[in-house]
Amino acid sequence: MGRAEELDLFGSALDGKPDSFAVLFVHGPEGIGKSSLLRRFADLARSAGRTLIRVDGRSPGLSPDSFEAEAAAAFDDERPILLIDTFEQCQGLETWLRDNSLPRLPAEAVVVIAGRQAPGLPWQADPGWAQALHAIALRNLPPSDATALLVSRQVPPQLHSALLAFRSALLLTTAVGHRPSFSPPDRLATHLHSLT
Repeated sequence: MGRAEELDLFGSALDGKPDSFAVLFVHGPEGIGKSSLLRRFADLARSAGRTLIRVDGRSPGLSPDSFEAEAAAAFDDERPILLIDTFEQCQGLETWLRDNSLPRLPAEAVVVIAGRQAPGLPWQADPGWAQALHAIALRNLPPSDATALLVSRQVPPQLHSALLAFRSALLLTTAVGHRPSFSPPDRLATHLHSLT
C-alpha cells in the first residue's frame, strides 16, 4: 500500500527511461518502511523478468570480498537489479562500493541502497555520480495510504484513529507485521484502547 511515487520512480529505471538513475539511495529512520519498499521493488523486478540480487547489510562480517561474493550474479548479468538493504550496518563499505564495486556493474544495472543515513557528500561531489544517483528521504505514509494498509491487514476499525494519530510507520509496521490479519499484543492493545 502507498509509496506510489517511489514505485513509479523505480519503474522508470526498470524501463530504462533516459532520465532515470543507475543508483537509487533510499534513506530514513528505522521503521519508516525501507525494507518493505525494497520487497515491493523486488516484486516489480521479478515481474519485469530482471535478474534480482539482494544483499543484506546485516550479513555477519560483510567485507568487500564477501559483498562481491553475495552480489556476484550482478556482475555476470546484462541487466541486473541489485538491492542492498540495511546499509547502515555496512556503512564502512560506502567508499569502496562507490569507487570500486558499482562502477564495474553493467551499464543497464539498477542498484537500490536502503539505509538510515543519506548518501555521503562524495556521491554528489563526483560529477558522474551526481548524474547517476537519485536519493529519496522516506517519510511517513500519508493518512489515506496508512488507512489502506490498516484495512488490508484487517486491523479493527476502532484502532485506526489511535494508530493514525501517531502517523508513525514504525508503529504501523510493528503492529500489522506481515500477517494476513491483525491481533495486537495485549500491552499494545491496552495502550491503543486507552488512546481512543
